[in-house]
Amino acid sequence: MLKKYVLLLCLCTALFGKDWPIYKIGIHENVPYLEKGRNELLDVYYPADAKPDEKFPGIVIIHGGGWTGGQRDAAREINIASNLVRMGYVCISIDYVLSQKGKGTWPRNFMDCKTAVQWMRVNAEKLHVIPDKIGCIGGSAGGHLSTLLAVGGKDMGLEPTMPYGNVDTSIQAGVNLYGIMDLTKWRHVEKDGTPIEGKYKRPAFMGVKYEDDPETWKKASPINQLDKNDPPILQLQGLADPTVDWWQARDMKAALDAVGIENELMLIPGIGHTFALQRPGDANYPKEIRPAVIRFYDKHLKGLDDATCKERYDALLAWEAAHPDDSLYWMLNINSGKLVKNLGKGRWIIERDGKEIEIQLSEKTTVKSEKEVAVTDMVDGQIVNGYGKRNEETDVTLDKLVILDKSYGRMALGNISFLNSTLKKTENGWSVETIRNGQKDKTLWPLKLSDKFKVYRRQFGTVDDMQVGMRIVQMTGKAAGELRLVNTVVLQGK
Repeated sequence: MLKKYVLLLCLCTALFGKDWPIYKIGIHENVPYLEKGRNELLDVYYPADAKPDEKFPGIVIIHGGGWTGGQRDAAREINIASNLVRMGYVCISIDYVLSQKGKGTWPRNFMDCKTAVQWMRVNAEKLHVIPDKIGCIGGSAGGHLSTLLAVGGKDMGLEPTMPYGNVDTSIQAGVNLYGIMDLTKWRHVEKDGTPIEGKYKRPAFMGVKYEDDPETWKKASPINQLDKNDPPILQLQGLADPTVDWWQARDMKAALDAVGIENELMLIPGIGHTFALQRPGDANYPKEIRPAVIRFYDKHLKGLDDATCKERYDALLAWEAAHPDDSLYWMLNINSGKLVKNLGKGRWIIERDGKEIEIQLSEKTTVKSEKEVAVTDMVDGQIVNGYGKRNEETDVTLDKLVILDKSYGRMALGNISFLNSTLKKTENGWSVETIRNGQKDKTLWPLKLSDKFKVYRRQFGTVDDMQVGMRIVQMTGKAAGELRLVNTVVLQGK
């Protein structure tokens, strides 16, 4: 009888596959990980419905931005972390010191990444992480730092000692998304993606000119730090990349092969810079990127064979097909709807496009409200947002004007709105001073007020001001599957 049962179980497994878990996504934001006095933080993404005794590989995610900008919770980083958590990984997406106004930050930025690995190992028990199974991934500048983190060992002399002493910083699997592998040969690129040999870029974050100290530039280049004991490396690079020449990845693969390091290179025709594992709503986005990264980690951090990796990924696709509303891993941006029900502890049901969905306020959610005011409240010099329609190159017809308390970023003009712009009173009426499509010169656009024109004043509130029935002007945050974590709320009264 037992033999028949075992045979039946094996047959069912062969026919239908293992019931692979697809995990819910949890996020813990704004976690300090560096020494006292440092402002850089990290976010933890974790399987929210894991069993108490489950352990997972860990992944360190390093954002891009030319070593001068970028952030740990940008769309690419949310997408990478959410996808990996779905498949049973714990991820930390980190800030690191950025170069500002040409100030050099090497090697501090690299050492911050090493410190993040130490933090993950120190907290492995709490995070349910397997401490000797940690990978890393990053895009662009993050790809450079991620690959260097994987191959740059103790012999570089850059192991951080604060605040975690001599905790191990080693990586067991590294992924490079279109990163610079040789800083001494970062080539300019033709419009069609063809690299230009002999014409090189020199990023300011190094803090020293290449001509004055070429050895430091070589040391900071992953291609010069290879050792036969380095972990496996996966590289993904677009052949139409206008920012990072694809020869970076080509040359890195040749160097990895020469040393004998297990590696893979995926060159992707027609794709440029700054891609994630997916791009929501883009049917033409290469479908091979996401499974390649997941399979690479499954193979090297979970020890799975190719057939099992495919079975796990097919299970993810089947789950997402059955749960389309919970399969978005991107920035959250909701511009309509209303509050329907307060579930308590920061959880709300909202109605949007005829559907009810649940959102979760983050620990530091900013709440603002828009109150309708009179047209006479418009004053010269105010910072405003406007919504309506741009009429060719002549003027803007406004349906709604929002008076802000201050500027919240770079002014911009689009076809249906202008943001963070300056209201101007002229002899001919109202105008707005703004910038269109990234142009440097400010332009004065005459305003026409539509028949339904209204003026609102935006002011700060608290979560206690949120009431059932209020209309949603905007909600922004992270869309991590069924977890819609809201950081900013703008509402109008009932």
